Amino acid sequence: MNDTARPLQVALIGYGFVGKAFHAPLINAVPGLELSVVA
Repeated sequence: MNDTARPLQVALIGYGFVGKAFHAPLINAVPGLELSVVA
């Protein structure tokens, strides 16, 4: 990702065990993704 590129904003719907244990950490670990909303 270059300096002018903006991250892709991602929403996470539901934050139960699977969202907390798997989805949120995966989103945070991927360069270029930004966890912007949890609903």
